[in-house]
Amino acid sequence: MQSWKSSAESADAVVSRISSGMNVFIHGAAATPTPLLDALARRADLTGVKLWHIHLEGPLAFTAPEHAGRFRSISLFTGAGLREPVAEGRADFVPIFLSDNPLVEFHPCDHTNDTNLIRKIDQVVAINSGLEIDLTGQVCADSIGHRIYSGIGGQMDFVRGAAMSRGGRPIIVLPSTAAGGGVSRITAQLKPGAGVVTTRGHVHWVVTEYGAVDLHGRSLAERGKLLASIAHPTHRELLLAALCDLKRG
Repeated sequence: MQSWKSSAESADAVVSRISSGMNVFIHGAAATPTPLLDALARRADLTGVKLWHIHLEGPLAFTAPEHAGRFRSISLFTGAGLREPVAEGRADFVPIFLSDNPLVEFHPCDHTNDTNLIRKIDQVVAINSGLEIDLTGQVCADSIGHRIYSGIGGQMDFVRGAAMSRGGRPIIVLPSTAAGGGVSRITAQLKPGAGVVTTRGHVHWVVTEYGAVDLHGRSLAERGKLLASIAHPTHRELLLAALCDLKRG
C-alpha cells in the first residue's frame, strides 16, 4: 500500500493556497507551525497578508525587515521574535487587557457571529474542525454518536460568512483518523445519533494531513472520491467500496 508520505503535501504546497491580502489565523505557543511560516516567508509574490495570532514561539522568518509590507503580524502577546518588529512599527500588538484598549469593542455572539457582518469583511478565511465527515460532505462537529462532545459554536456562522465574503474561504480541518489510526474520521455515513453541524450544501474545503479538496458544487460521487483521496491510506479502499455500495443503493 502506498506510504502516506508519498501523498502528504509539502509546506510550500500548503501555503500556495494563500493569496495576497488574506487574513490568516496562526495557531501559537507550543503548536506554532514553524515549517508553514518558513514556507510562507518564501512566497515572494505575496503582499498585504495579515497574520493574526495570540502568541508565537520560535524563529519567525516573516518578521525580517525585507518582508515589511508583505506580511503584517497582529498579536495579543509579543514573544521574543516579535518585540523588535513591534518596536520598529513593522508589526502590531494589541494589549491583552482589552478593556483598557479604546480600539477594542466587546459584543455578544449575536453580533460577532452575525453572518451578514462577517460577509462584509473581504477575504475571510474561516478554519473550523470536525469530528467526522461522511462521503457526501456532512460534517459532525459536536457529538460522537449520541454523546455530546462539545457545542456547535459559531461554525456554521463563519462557514457561511466566509463563503459569502469576497475572496473568502471556509475550511474544515480534521485528522484523517482517531483511536490511534484505527478509526477513519472520513466515513461512509455518520454514526447513529451524530449531529450535522455543517451541511453538505455549505461545505467547501476539507483538509486532512493527506491533502485538501474543494467539495463545493461537486456531485455526490465526486465528493466521495475526493474525500477518499485525503483519507488515511489504510481506509481508502474500504471507503471507495462503500461509495460504490451507496451509489448502487
